[in-house]
Amino acid sequence: MSISKITRRDALKGALAAVASLPLSTSMVSRAHAAHPNMRYLFIICASGGADIRDSFLPLSSSLAASGIRSQLPEEIRTVGAHQCVERVAPKRFYVGAGTQTGQNGPVQRQFLERHGDDLAVMATTGTSVNHIVAARRWLTGAGMVMDGRTLLESHAMHYATPDMPLAAVNMANGGYVGDGDDPLVPAHARAETVANALLLGVATHPSRGVQVASRGARQAALLARARAVRDQMDNASPFVQRHANSRLLHTFRRHRATAVPLMEELDLITQLAVAGSGSIPLPQYGLSPSPHLGLLSSVGFTDLQNDPFLAQAALAYLLVKSGASCAVALGAPAAPIAGPGYPGYSFTLKHTPIAYDFSHTDHEATQLAMWDRTLRMADGLIRLLKATPVDGGTMWDQSLVYMPTEFGRTAGRPSGTGQFGTGHELNNGVTVVSPLLNAGVYGSVDPATGLTTGWNGTTGAASMAPEDVKGEADVVATIGAALGLPLTARDQEYVRSAVVTTG
Repeated sequence: MSISKITRRDALKGALAAVASLPLSTSMVSRAHAAHPNMRYLFIICASGGADIRDSFLPLSSSLAASGIRSQLPEEIRTVGAHQCVERVAPKRFYVGAGTQTGQNGPVQRQFLERHGDDLAVMATTGTSVNHIVAARRWLTGAGMVMDGRTLLESHAMHYATPDMPLAAVNMANGGYVGDGDDPLVPAHARAETVANALLLGVATHPSRGVQVASRGARQAALLARARAVRDQMDNASPFVQRHANSRLLHTFRRHRATAVPLMEELDLITQLAVAGSGSIPLPQYGLSPSPHLGLLSSVGFTDLQNDPFLAQAALAYLLVKSGASCAVALGAPAAPIAGPGYPGYSFTLKHTPIAYDFSHTDHEATQLAMWDRTLRMADGLIRLLKATPVDGGTMWDQSLVYMPTEFGRTAGRPSGTGQFGTGHELNNGVTVVSPLLNAGVYGSVDPATGLTTGWNGTTGAASMAPEDVKGEADVVATIGAALGLPLTARDQEYVRSAVVTTG
């Protein structure tokens, strides 16, 4: 089904499917739970398939690299503030944001650094798996070594969810990034709600609007309230409910239905999250309106939402938090390719490669160039939106953190005599975190002899070749948790790297 041709039937199917899944994984916290006085927001942009840090924030110059090691030409490496960046415009087999052709980020990440470099922390890392599903999960749970194996989304929602957040954590990513952590005691309200289609979530947040025309107004609302009262009476008399009176899932279902659903109605999420606009669904025909924030989204380049699911995810991530529905959201590069505008002399190009970064198996340089540009466009637009949203005397960005995990890195070798080559999976890599809540900087470097990233001292931040200074999933997740102010155990604290964040 084409995203740009969503019918009312398709929309309702998606809405009903989403609503059907909500009670099993989402419920509201008790009204007795007070709002946290120091709210934080977590955004995770998952770079699936191996976003190689050496093709972005830790480039290795060809003048330094050993023979056969993948590197960048000296003239392709620029310095912006305290960071280096890769500034290539070729190869052009895939769409990239090159100069005036798009007027946005520019080659790879130069403009991203100009805008957000003061809040950027790059950490050299070495993971523990090159399996897509296993590796992705470990970069959200700290390989099960910290926070009792909970995902960052779960830990964050447990600490910061307020009584009026019906969807405290939302996960729009894919593969191993989706799913619960290892802690069975995570309360239902903190388990991330999986969203498969960002365009349709808004339609799924109200049980009646869009089905009946809005002109019926108060009469429709009264009929709905009456129907709900009758339903509750029938539930109480149901043999099924009586037989399973002690079922935790049944209690979760009924509590959600009684609290979260009305809250979604009260927050008017069916309007606030209507990123599909009127282009693909004739919303006014069904008494609905597009999101009032579409103009703001457009100002940061979030325009082609109907045809670009990654853009739709990034837009929805912002709207979920701005509307007060969520405090933790994950999104991720889709696996399906997306066609882009052609360059002179090219009849067809891609702006989003098949299987995202993992298309590096076929064409490493072009894939990394295109996908890093894509990922940083999402992060750039999201951060700019947060910076433009005032709250508590500052902006939402003052309270936010963007984490860009990748499953693994790519092999460091490069065959001679060709500019088009493939790479394999590699444990060694690095991760990117952007936030005013941590100490910006580059932690680690690249060894010119091997093309692999080094370790770094957790206290000073200095690059190190010592085996004990190699950082992994637990170090990253615990450090992010500390930056967000999450409660950490003594064991968790052992993995917090004070060079990146100093805890009190």
